[in-house]
Amino acid sequence: MISEVDITDMKELYEMEYGKHFKLAPQDDVRVPPDSNDITKDDVYIFMGIDGMYSKCVGSNGVLHHFAAWTKVVPWVK
Repeated sequence: MISEVDITDMKELYEMEYGKHFKLAPQDDVRVPPDSNDITKDDVYIFMGIDGMYSKCVGSNGVLHHFAAWTKVVPWVK
């Protein structure tokens, strides 16, 4: 269960700053374009910007991912 503290830490992906690390929110339904690479909910991603309605993010394995810009994320400090 998510507490109020966790909810206040969440933000939409389009609110992230370039180069910042994040994890996907545990309760969010992640939207990606068709034929996307497989995602891991527990992975740490790096935000690389928004391109239309999708983002450009790099996973810890170096693979490019495109999450919907409104995806809820939790900023992550490495």
